[in-house]
Amino acid sequence: MLPAIVFAYEYPETDIMERPPRNAKRDFLVGKKLFCNAYGLLGPTEVFCAMFAYFMCMNDYGFRPGTLIGLGAEKGYFPKETDVYNPNLPNMGNSNYGDPKYYSMLDWVTTADATVDVRLFFAHRGANAWSKCRWIEGTDHPGLKFYRHSRVTDHEICYTKEALHYANSAYFTAVICCQWANAILTKSRVISIGEQGFKSNHINFGFLWSFGIMILINYLPFINIAFASRSVAFPHFFVAAFPWFTYLLLFDELRKLFVRRGLKKTPEGI
Repeated sequence: MLPAIVFAYEYPETDIMERPPRNAKRDFLVGKKLFCNAYGLLGPTEVFCAMFAYFMCMNDYGFRPGTLIGLGAEKGYFPKETDVYNPNLPNMGNSNYGDPKYYSMLDWVTTADATVDVRLFFAHRGANAWSKCRWIEGTDHPGLKFYRHSRVTDHEICYTKEALHYANSAYFTAVICCQWANAILTKSRVISIGEQGFKSNHINFGFLWSFGIMILINYLPFINIAFASRSVAFPHFFVAAFPWFTYLLLFDELRKLFVRRGLKKTPEGI
């Protein structure tokens, strides 16, 4: 919200005085150009970016993208606390499988079932429904323990519903990153962002503000509990959103280039 508000302090484009007045009958404030840009390019790209980060995060924590379809409304059997996943055992090692007393749904909202191994709970899906966890205990750097171990539940993240909270935080982070790209390319309509520059301290402060809010929501423990957010691993923090961030900037720079080449300047203006 703040980066959008501080656009009132953005410096005008250098060619603003060369443009003729707006044609009130043709140049509408909300017209085809705005709809095509917002709903045809920026909006879908931000959705794809956020969903890419979401599915990437879930896959790294053991959930294949295809497995997630309909998983939230699916029932399964709660295993015993001593049960250990083993694809070579009947029902993947779930000794309660088939007992109606343990047949229920996972609580995906709270941390009530955060330690349940979903491979045991959804034993009927088989071993191929799950991907290999990216971070395995004992193979990562001690300082990066939060990549695989949840500070909220004090349990491993892989193959548990806790991965959903991390994926939601990765989704949120990707949206913020794409909003940065959106704000950068909106700074000018025709001239390159390299020429427009980042001279407005108000807008620069807006970028830093949104970055700070994102850091607080993702990494402060008490906010993690209040907002069900989690400490996103670096590969899910900006790496997943970077290709889409770059695509938005490059696409708009090419658009502005073609627009500038198509403009004809006369002594009276453009």
